[in-house]
Amino acid sequence: MLETLKKFIPTRQDIENKPLLRPLRPLLHHPELWHLERRGMRVGVAVGVWCAWIPLPVQMISAVLLGIWTRANVPITVAITFVTNPLTIGPMFYYAFKLGTWLLGMESVGDNLEMEVSLFLEKTRQIFLPLALGCLICACVTAPIGWVTAHILWRIHAVRRWQQRRERRRLRKSPA
Repeated sequence: MLETLKKFIPTRQDIENKPLLRPLRPLLHHPELWHLERRGMRVGVAVGVWCAWIPLPVQMISAVLLGIWTRANVPITVAITFVTNPLTIGPMFYYAFKLGTWLLGMESVGDNLEMEVSLFLEKTRQIFLPLALGCLICACVTAPIGWVTAHILWRIHAVRRWQQRRERRRLRKSPA
């Protein structure tokens, strides 16, 4: 399982060579940020999921900064932010916007959501507050879910490894 996961997470060089992240290089020296272990992975998933709900193009920078601050696994944190991708960004932020308008008791700007720049600029105040609130609520709900899911998956992986190790020992001890 971890071998499969390692194929999808960025390397240290990938992260350090991103132009926007180069100024953070001095902060990325701590080995805990790169070692794939239980705590760092769980926190990295939670931080990455939380940052995926940021409705601005600073998700990766935020994920790295929060990952450094929480001593999470930075590659996992960055990889998880890609939950927000061209296929998911529309439904995720539309849901967050609808949740925010409902929580604020606001009238929706419109269900057709025409993506014209002029409409967006006119309605920025009506859009930003419910979107930000909805994203914050979604982040606060999904980050702990990500943490628990990562914990469960890590535990399943560890138990399987223990069982495999026990079986190998048993086979070595038994007469052939």
